[in-house]
Amino acid sequence: MQKSVKTIHQVFEYQATHTPNRIAIIDKNCSITYKELNEKANQLAHYLQKYQIGVTTFVGIFMERSIKQIITVLGILKSGGVCVLLNKEEPVERLSHIINETNLALVLVDEISNQNAALHSISQLAALNDPKINLEPAYNNILNQESEDLAFLVYTSGSTGLPKGVMLSHRVFLRCEFWAKHVFCFSPDDRFLFKSLRAPEEFLFPLFIGAPLVIAPRGAEKDAVLLIRTLKKYAITVANFTPSFLSILLEINAEKPLGLKHVFCAGEALSYELQNTFLSQQKSKLYNFYGLAESPYTTYWECKLQHPVLIGKPVDTQVYILNSEHQPVSIGTVGELCISGISLSHGYFNQPLLNAEKFVPHPLEHNTHLYKTGD
Repeated sequence: MQKSVKTIHQVFEYQATHTPNRIAIIDKNCSITYKELNEKANQLAHYLQKYQIGVTTFVGIFMERSIKQIITVLGILKSGGVCVLLNKEEPVERLSHIINETNLALVLVDEISNQNAALHSISQLAALNDPKINLEPAYNNILNQESEDLAFLVYTSGSTGLPKGVMLSHRVFLRCEFWAKHVFCFSPDDRFLFKSLRAPEEFLFPLFIGAPLVIAPRGAEKDAVLLIRTLKKYAITVANFTPSFLSILLEINAEKPLGLKHVFCAGEALSYELQNTFLSQQKSKLYNFYGLAESPYTTYWECKLQHPVLIGKPVDTQVYILNSEHQPVSIGTVGELCISGISLSHGYFNQPLLNAEKFVPHPLEHNTHLYKTGD
């Protein structure tokens, strides 16, 4: 990555310039090239400026998983805005909490008629099928942005109370280029499965290296039969699953090859038994991923047959095991996993007390912070 690159969309624009005619996204029977994707995102960025969207403005995304959804993300980032995902499958109460807390300036939808009760309080809705967007200029929108500017506000599951918004800067996801090229050594000929905006690296890995992203059909994240059919139909080589869903895939697939080259497990503990079952059946690399909304893709472990499953090691962050006094523990002693470095978020939106509790001053380095994971 060039030192002058400070934002996610600048990395993408560089890629679009170098591989303009390569396929960027495949969705059912439709596809879009890198050049077309960049131009569509540029038109949306110019359009959004009419709504006074600028640096750090929160913009909601209420859409089905699609090419339009990726255009929307890139368009918001290019306008300087911050992407706030509003998942259509989530309860109205959760969506209302997010909308009310963030005071969204605008929500982008597939079409104006496709609304949800939670959106009734939104003063401004804009639809991607608005023909006026296509009248906007297609050149790159140049803004004075920094890597510490926010890119995404991702809400936690809320399993321990109300969902919390995690503020993630461009800096956190600029790392995707290094991980894709030098950690996993992905190829532009790989094909990546896309299931959710909640993990932006899922679509940034391919878009940063000129590879195609394949949109999973609606419901495929819960339907193992449909997902297996998708993997084989589009010759997917890179995919991310929870261990529980991977277990279902292997059971239904009955030891037949899935055709994958790289499989990532995250979100749950990967068991020793599942690791061995997978590696004995599939000719694929299996990775155990450890990361949190507050520190995405922090450590990884390349699994080995008959070897204990570990969370692995960090690549570009620092991980510590500390005691209650925030001091390193000796080998073999139980402590809390704490993280520092460029993977860290800016903390929780509108939660100063929680930020003070979870993001604490680094005991070993001045002017830096640790995130206390609770693990």
